[in-house]
Amino acid sequence: MLTITVSGMHGGVGTTAVVANLSAALQQQGLRCLCIDANVDNMLRLALAVNPEEKVGWAKASLEGASWKEATLQHDDGRWVLPFGELDADELSRFFPTLVAGQSPLHAVVADLASLPLDCVLIDGPTSRSLPHYSLPNVDLTLYIAAPDAASYALLKQDAGHWPASNYRILINRLQPAQALASAIANLIADDFEEQMVPGVVHEDLIIAEAQAELASVIARAPDSQAAQDFQSLALWCQSEFQSRVE
Repeated sequence: MLTITVSGMHGGVGTTAVVANLSAALQQQGLRCLCIDANVDNMLRLALAVNPEEKVGWAKASLEGASWKEATLQHDDGRWVLPFGELDADELSRFFPTLVAGQSPLHAVVADLASLPLDCVLIDGPTSRSLPHYSLPNVDLTLYIAAPDAASYALLKQDAGHWPASNYRILINRLQPAQALASAIANLIADDFEEQMVPGVVHEDLIIAEAQAELASVIARAPDSQAAQDFQSLALWCQSEFQSRVE
């Protein structure tokens, strides 16, 4: 089973959109996918068409002593999603220490997944600066999402040296080639982190926002779009990368 954590270099780089659309591409290619939200803002559920009034999630279940399996929801296209859950201020104050403890309830969730009919699990993780302070399960691959902006470049230069080189890759998201500055920064990132780069980028495409507004993936909404092609290529690369490591 392929396990991937997707973490943004900073807020607003499109991490949740990458999880939602990459999982849709993997599902289309025949992999049975589960998406897990590891963020307290609990936004991944919206990207997978979950009713906004739905409060269930693995974190809420752990506080209530319930099974996380009761909080899993299924998208029309077959993907499964496990939200974080909607917690009030008191619940958050009781739950947050478990996130930074030696082993959060999410470890137990991922350990249980081995017995389920799944091929791929994607975790929508916190930003890269927060990731070391969270107790997340070990995964096959961590994708760090960088925008072609100065903040992403600066954080990569500052933090990437502390990451385990064996299981992370950097993906540039929201690239607009026509913008000279964005292209220049994207080239700087690619040059400085050549061995860690995903071979390919996800381009800025208005169809992504339109698909999000319709609670759909770009794969379903516009399969011939540039964004859909980018995510399909990324899905194929993830599978190839996983196979190369297994072999």
